[in-house]
Amino acid sequence: MPSFIDIITELKTILENDTDLNAWAQTNYSMNVSVFKGASWSENRLPNVHILIVDGLDRELEHMVMVREQDHFIGLVCRLKDRDNDTRFDNIISFKERVEDIIHANFTINGQATLASILGGNPNPSYKIGPDMSQHLIQVKINHVVSQLVFGW
Repeated sequence: MPSFIDIITELKTILENDTDLNAWAQTNYSMNVSVFKGASWSENRLPNVHILIVDGLDRELEHMVMVREQDHFIGLVCRLKDRDNDTRFDNIISFKERVEDIIHANFTINGQATLASILGGNPNPSYKIGPDMSQHLIQVKINHVVSQLVFGW
């Protein structure tokens, strides 16, 4: 049974290796997308096109049905460094939508999770950091079975 660490590692791999996302980044920024687990939101020395996998959306719950399941809530912070305001505005939206499409297309995270889905509503809409940075937060709910309940009949 995979742990949540395994799920996050697989999600990082999926995002880093997505050919369409990297082709878009190459076309617009001449680099592939970098993905970091738990890097600082304020880190300015990261590559021009990157995603931060962050914890701390402060919602985690467990519930019991026929199986014990765990729901995890994480954030994917899509970030761009780009000095052109028009390009940066258009590209952060395109970047966010492409990452959301990857989550939708990989809703079991290659079989590691039971379900991964985008949550509606964004408490932190895109905003600019300094003269050349923009970012957008995507909230993701990841569910995976922790253990199976066994009933003796």
